[in-house]
Formats: sequence, C-alpha cells, structure tokens
Amino acid sequence: MTIVYFIIMLGIIIIIHELGHMLFAKLFNVYVKEFAIGFGPRLWSHRTKETVYSIRAIPLGGFTAMADEMDDHIEDQSEKDDSSLPPDLPKERTFNGVKPWKRIIIMLAGPLFNILLASVVFIAIITVNGGISEAPKPVIASVVDGMPAAQAGMQAGDLIVKVTYSDGSSIKPDTFSDIVQYTELYHDAAIYTVQRGAQTLEFTITPQYDTETTRYMIGVTSGDYTFKSMNFLQAVPAGIGLCWEVTLLTLKALANLFKGIGLDSLSGTIGIYKSTEQAVSYGFMTYLSLIGSLSVNLALMNLLPIPLFDGGRILITIIETIIGHRLSIKTQNILMYGSLVLLFGLLIIVTYKDIVKYFL
Repeated sequence: MTIVYFIIMLGIIIIIHELGHMLFAKLFNVYVKEFAIGFGPRLWSHRTKETVYSIRAIPLGGFTAMADEMDDHIEDQSEKDDSSLPPDLPKERTFNGVKPWKRIIIMLAGPLFNILLASVVFIAIITVNGGISEAPKPVIASVVDGMPAAQAGMQAGDLIVKVTYSDGSSIKPDTFSDIVQYTELYHDAAIYTVQRGAQTLEFTITPQYDTETTRYMIGVTSGDYTFKSMNFLQAVPAGIGLCWEVTLLTLKALANLFKGIGLDSLSGTIGIYKSTEQAVSYGFMTYLSLIGSLSVNLALMNLLPIPLFDGGRILITIIETIIGHRLSIKTQNILMYGSLVLLFGLLIIVTYKDIVKYFL
C-alpha cells in the first residue's frame, strides 16, 4: 500500500509544479505542446485544442513542453506527430519569443506553486487538528543511559543555550525542536553549552545513529508539547509561518550540503519511499505533513542554478538578456549534458547511501 501513497504523493507535488509552469505559459499566450506527468513511454494521453495531456510510465517527474524549447521528450514518430507545432505559429507564441521577464515568471511559477501547495497543506492540517502543537523550551527532561549525552555528563534540567558545530557555525535554540532538527544535519562532534543553575557548562557530544528510527540523536528527551487551539482564520497565518520555517530549514540544509555537512542525511527515491512508509504508519496527518515538506524541498531544489533546473534556466535567461543574444546551441548542450552527468552522479551516490542505510 505504501507504493500507492508514494506515487500519489509524487503525483500531487509534480502536477502542482508543472501546473504552475503551464498556467503562466498560457497566461502569456505561449503555445504549450504537452503537459506530462512522468517520463518514458506514454500510458495515457488526451489532446485538447493545443495541448496534449499525458501520463507516462516512470512517475518520477514531469514536464511542460512549450514551443521553441529544446524538446528531448519526444520518443517516437507518433508522439512527434501528436505534439507537432502549427506551421504558421508566430514567434511571439513561442517560449523564447516572449519577453525575458515573462520567461522568468513562467519558470518561477513551478516552484512558487509548490510553496503554495505546502502552505495549503499546513493550513489544512492545523485547521483539522483544531490548533498546533508548540515545542517546549530546550530544557532536557531526561537523559538516556548509555547514549552520548549521558556519557558526556548532561543531566535532566540542563538548559541548552548554544550549540557550536565543527564548521564553526552555531545556533541558540529557541525550542527543543531546533536541537532535533540540527542534530539531523550535523553528525560530527558539537559543543553543547548548557545552563545548570548558576553554572555554565560545555559538553562535546557526537550524535549516534539509531537504526530503529533511522535518525541521529544524542540521547535526551524534552518536556511535553503544549497545544494551542486555533480557528481557520488563525490557522492561515500559522500554516504560512510553518511553511516559512520549513523553507528556512531547507535552505540551511542546502547551504550546509555545499559545505559538505549533512551529506549522510541526503536521500534519494529509496529514502523518500521509506519516509513515506514511516509517515503513513503514523497517520494521515503525518503523511500530509510529508507532502508539504517535500513540496518545499522540490521548490528550492528547482531554484538551484543548475541548467536542467528552473533556477539554472532563469540564470541563463538573465545572462542572455545581459549579453543581448541567446547562447549558442553548442554552449547550451554543454551546460545541459554537463548538469545531466552531475545529477546522474549525485543520484548514484544518494541511491547507494540509501541502500547501505536501509538494506545493508
């Protein structure tokens, strides 16, 4: 059953993303040849006046094929005929025929729709639950025997006021959730500064990986969460605020990846599948929360300046506007195939890590 939830989750996130691209393309009167969910051979398709809507065999992505884009998605002659352009299509109806700011908006629309989806999901969760659970202060309620925190000398009642990581960065946690989230990112030894009565103490602790929960932890527990009741009008800003918190955390995680921090937490398709399995076991609301979080992740990943991503295409559009002409086909091919090799290599690495983590 997990596979069904997994496919539905990816489908929702991908459809919303591509819907953003398509709606703004059509808003600017750009000819959209195909709106596809998935890659590979078509399983189903339906043609309207201009656009072919299709579902393809591999449900790990999608695309919105617009006129005048490099179309690498056409795989056989029947599809070429189905997605062919009108012979008299004016240039102003092609993607590269519209003004650069319109192209940028079209490309931004996909990630922005994912952020919108996440906000709606979080608002819905808070509304259905009738409120939101607020994390306790970063005060240790208990210390687990034999775990790193206990071995270092931490005690119940210690207030964690600062955590300094191996790269020199540090946080001053507002809630206990901050400790949990950053422990997932930083797996090296960190210096925990705690307030114990009138004393200020420091403990050097290295998180320990727990195979049962598939998470890194130092072995401390928090106090109880408090529940804050909310109506729908209160849930709207709270849900948007939660989306913003997830966005900031994801941005920090991406920044850390470029520093080589948190690579062990990087997951591919297998990791996302396992997260789906775990979320479903906790209940439907946890599953919805995962959809919201992954939607934010997809939005921000797509904004990275990699040519195959929306962010890279936006950067290329800006460069072309500055230099006053389009990049040559050769340059575009080098950029596209170079980024494809980079992403394929990354996919191999994260898949290998997922296999080692979950099966070996």
